[in-house]
This record gives sequence, C-alpha cells and structure tokens, in this order.
Amino acid sequence: MEFLPGCKSENCPDIISRVFRLKLEQLTTDIKKKAYFGKYVRGLPHVQMLIWLDSESKRKLKQNVDKYVSAEIPDPEKDPVGYVAVKAFMIHGPCGLQNTKSPCMQNLKCIRHFPKKYCARTMFDESGFPIYKRRRTNLTVNVRNAELDNQWVVPYNRDLLGHDTATVQVTGRKRKRVDGANNDCIDEIQAYFDGRYICGAESAYRIFGFPIHHRILSVERLPFHLPGQRNCTFRANESLGKVAEREKERLSKLEAFFLLNRNDSNALQYTYDEIPQHYVWNDGERKWNGRKRGEVWYLRMLLTKVRGPTSFKSLKTVNGVLYCTFLDACKEHGLLDDDKEWHEVLTQCAVGGLPTQMRQLFVHIIVNCKATDLTQLWDCHWKNMIEDILLKIRHLTKDNNLILNNKQIQFYALAEINDLLRSIGKSLNMFAQLSQPPDSYLHQGINNLILEETSYNIEEMEKENNKLLQNCNEEQLLVYNCILESIARKEGGLFFVHGSGGCGKTYLWRTSISKLRSQGDIVLPVASSGIVATLLPGGRTAHSRFIIPIILDDVSLCNIWAKLRHCRADQADKTHNLG
Repeated sequence: MEFLPGCKSENCPDIISRVFRLKLEQLTTDIKKKAYFGKYVRGLPHVQMLIWLDSESKRKLKQNVDKYVSAEIPDPEKDPVGYVAVKAFMIHGPCGLQNTKSPCMQNLKCIRHFPKKYCARTMFDESGFPIYKRRRTNLTVNVRNAELDNQWVVPYNRDLLGHDTATVQVTGRKRKRVDGANNDCIDEIQAYFDGRYICGAESAYRIFGFPIHHRILSVERLPFHLPGQRNCTFRANESLGKVAEREKERLSKLEAFFLLNRNDSNALQYTYDEIPQHYVWNDGERKWNGRKRGEVWYLRMLLTKVRGPTSFKSLKTVNGVLYCTFLDACKEHGLLDDDKEWHEVLTQCAVGGLPTQMRQLFVHIIVNCKATDLTQLWDCHWKNMIEDILLKIRHLTKDNNLILNNKQIQFYALAEINDLLRSIGKSLNMFAQLSQPPDSYLHQGINNLILEETSYNIEEMEKENNKLLQNCNEEQLLVYNCILESIARKEGGLFFVHGSGGCGKTYLWRTSISKLRSQGDIVLPVASSGIVATLLPGGRTAHSRFIIPIILDDVSLCNIWAKLRHCRADQADKTHNLG
C-alpha cells in the first residue's frame, strides 16, 4: 500500500485478493515442494487447507507435534516478532468472568472452552484430536486490559504466522475459521445456510479468475424428510399415476436407514451420519449394504503396503511364512487394528501396580490409544482394577460386613473410571462399548444414604423378587405392575393401598422393593411407626428417614434434601419412596 498514496487496504479489494493469492501460492510451495511437514501426497488448497502426508511423514509429525504447533506465548526477548504476532492474532478473549459480554459467552460459559487447562505435554484424545502443551509460565500478554497467559493461546505455527493470521492444527473435525484478534470461531457451514454475500475481496478474487476449488472430495449426501413428505424426481412428460406407482416402493435413504436398523442389530450403534462409514448405499436396490471386507479388500491393503511382490503367494508370505489367507497376512504385517499391545501393558501393570494405577492406565488407553474393542479390554482386566473397591465402600459405609457381588463391584469401579474421565472433560457415556452403571453409582461421593441404598446385593434381590412374585395374587400384581410402569415411564405418582391387617400389603411392598433394588434403583421404605418399619426391608420411620422435626411450628422444614445434597438430580429422580 506504500505505492498507492492515500489508499487504505480496506478500500482496495483487488490488492487484497492478489496479495492473498501470492501468500497462498507461497504457503502451498512450502508444503508441497519444500516438504515443510514431510513428503506431500495430495492436498486441497483453499482458505482452509487439507493436506495428506505419506505414512512415514505422519508418524514423524505425530511424534514431533511441538516442533510444528505451539499453544504458548513466545519469549519476547528471544522471539519479539513471534510475541507481537501471537498477541495480535492468536489470543482468545478475554472472556468468562473477566468479560461476560464476549461473543463467545453462553450461559456464563465460553463455548470455545477457554481458558484451556495447563498441560505438560501434547497428547491425543480418542478421536485423534490433539491436546496441546500449555505449561504454566510467567509469560503473559495484555489484551483489552487483561493479563492473559498460555491458557488463552489459540494453537499456531510460528514459522507460518507470516503467511496468514489463521490457526494451524494437526487435525480437526468441524470446519471452522478463526478470524481477527478476538479469534471468534465461525461455523462456515451454518453461515452458508443462514445466508451468504460476496465481499469486495472475494469478488475481485473471482474476477481475476483465481481457482476457488482445486479438488472436490467424495461426499455421501444424507437427505431427511418428514413422514409422507419424501422428495422424488420425474420428467415433465410423465403421468402422475406412473410417478406415484414407481415411487411407492422406492425407499429414501432415511427410510432405508430405518429398515436397516430393524433388520441389522449391528447398525443400531450408529447414528444416521455415521452409517456411510460402515455401510454402502446401493442406489439401484435402494438399500444400505454393509461394507465388505473380504479377501479382495485385504488383498488391496497388501498391495498398498508390500513392495515388490512377484505372485499371490509372495503377497501372503510374511517373514518366510506362507499364510493361508490375505487376512492372516495383513494381521502379521500389523495392518489391522489390534489391541494386543494394550492387553500386554495392562497385564504388566497388574504385576506390580495398584488398582488405582490400573484404572488410571485404563482411562489413558481408552482416551488416547484408539483401542478397538473396549468391551474385551474391560472383560479381560477388570478384576485387577477392583481389588480396593470393596474395602473402600466398607470404609465409607462403616460396615465391615458389607458384601457386594461382582456386578456391583464393577459398577463402583466404572464409577471411579467415570470420575477420572470427568476430570479431563469426558464421561463414561462417551464410550458405549463399556458397561454403563446405573446413575445411582455415579458421583455418589461420601453420601452415606446413597452408599447404603446402593449396597444391596443385586443378585439376591433378583432371586427374592422372583420368589415373592410367584405368590402374588391378582390384586397385588395389578398394583405392582402399575407402580413399575409409572417408574419406567418416569411419571411418578402416589399409590394408596387400603386394606385390613393381614391382607398382603407388606408382601406387596417387599415384592416391589426387591424388584427396584435388583435394578440398582434407590428405594426408601418408610412407615409411620417403628413397629411397622421393622417389617419392611431396610425400613425406617418417616421422621427418621426424612428428618421431620418432632415439634412443628410455622418455619419447620423437612431436611431430607440436605442429606441428599451430594445426589445429582437424575439420582433423585431414581429415588422411590414406598410407605
């Protein structure tokens, strides 16, 4: 702009687009020809650049992420240029309590999860997304009258800051752009649907004929529609009756998805947008077919990895051993996902490690190591993770005679694992392959009431319920089923059972209580008197259980919720009062 006196950059979109084109070409040259990240295979030059590297370069990149990407403030004395650039372009915020009016704030929380947690080294989560190194240092920048440290840095590449003021990340999931000094993330997909306009710079870019897209990736479009409103295409000269007859039996992708779930139990674990990863759409038959991984698929895998094969037999020969199938050869080459190393790590840890250390290692593996079969991993090693659970629960309940079955102990161990996951921003329900314990086992803390009511032997409760249920009469079964249906539908309700002494009311309560406790639910059996309370399993008087004051006045309160203060809302919903 120095050669155009009196002109400002914002008034010269043609200059902006040409300079941007030069920077884009320079950046592309650095990546493709100078192999900045490693050997280039193919790529998608765009405002957002998606680059594929060969296998060797990807391994080196993952091992040396910190060499390329940083999420820390540079030392102003050693790198003053980098310090100024990061301060100007790569700092998010301030937001949170320091600036509640920031655009990224929703419900008093930053939707971009700033400030980030400190991290001693770069790690990868289960989806391959990096958690960058952010050490606690004395370096800060002053942005909008706030002193911000490494917790507020957007990941950047110091060597590429001169090319463009945008983040450079090793991997990503959602297509987003970071603009300006405030680094407010823009969801470009949503912006496209909300409405688009072409600014002056983009108009000039198109007028100059600069390429917009260099490559279009294959995408499986997943349409959706309301019932009876499926779209169809037809020629203008076709009769309506002929179109209706043809389309009557043709399923849309969404309807075929419903049919797939009815016929294939394996598909039930996937959402609609995940189906194309595991199934292929057959447009002729209008159905989803499972992706086939037969011998041809494994042959193709070997052809992409094995150098210089001379025959089919040579492809199936690994280290001088001829294998029967291409699948076995792939396994021996280590080309297929295998959890063998994670089983070995857990087995070695069990020799001298404590159960708490085993649980921590298990969490690290499921989060960062991309284990393929979490169910098998848990089934093989859970016994080494629960050796301290019974002792811990006995200590918390102050009941040295407490007996828990294996299922209950596993639930408590999984609850411990859930707490470890929550400490890093995840939870157990993100890993559907693992057993999900009832909510009453999660986040129970040291609340004695919750511990007491989740310490019943589930198997014994189930046996007792089966025994009691056989002798129930029709009227008892009617009440029993009404109560369970109300609980299953989460409707709640008040059920009044009236009858003279000896007609089976206590028998009904015992049957209902044993059923609910066999499901892991919390039941609070109460009665108005101590004598009646002793007839109920785990029964207490209402005054004792609900902490009802004996002497009542205008300000008297039932203090049961103070006793349940550690209980989450969903646990309270699963607490049933029978009395």
